[in-house]
Amino acid sequence: DDMFVFNGAVIGQEGAVPAGSSFTSPVDAGGLGIAVLMHNGDWFARASNDDGEDWIMRNGVVLATTGDPITTGNTELFDDTETADCFNIMQGNGKGEYVIAGATNNASLDQDRVMVLNGEEVVLREGMPLDLDGNSLPDDDAFIASFDDDQGFLTDDLVLYCTVQMRSSKTANIG
Repeated sequence: DDMFVFNGAVIGQEGAVPAGSSFTSPVDAGGLGIAVLMHNGDWFARASNDDGEDWIMRNGVVLATTGDPITTGNTELFDDTETADCFNIMQGNGKGEYVIAGATNNASLDQDRVMVLNGEEVVLREGMPLDLDGNSLPDDDAFIASFDDDQGFLTDDLVLYCTVQMRSSKTANIG
C-alpha cells in the first residue's frame, strides 16, 4: 500500500479512510495523490477516494472536497467532471494561510479553474487577463489558460508565485 506518513503517523493510505475525516469511502488504490510539508511544519495532502470524491487536507482537517463551494456561500462548486483530478495545487505559508487550486462546475470551460486563498477569496481564475508589459492595464491579449500542477508557493507576506500557461483571446497557447 502507498501511504503518507508524518512524524510516524499515517496521514493517508490506499484502501483506508483518512483519520479525522467524515469520509465513508477509502482512498482509491491509485488515488493517493501528493503530500507536501511547509517550512512551519504544516502538512497538506490530496487524494481521491473509491467513490470518486477528491479532497485536500491540512494537518488532518479537510479543507475542500469535490462538491464543496469554492468559497463560503458560493454557488460555484469544486468539480472534476472535466478532469481526472479536481485539485492540482495546495500551498501554505508560515502564518497558516493557504491557497488551493481546483476545477469547478463553471459552465465556461475557459474559466473553470480557480485558485482560492484561505477558502474565502478567488485570487486567480482561468481566463483572467494578464499584464505582460507592466502598464497595469489588461491590454496585452494574454489570459490565464491553466495553472501548472504543484508549481507555486505562498510567502508569509501573502505574495503568491505560481506558474501558469497563457493563451490569447483567440484561445491560442502563447506560453
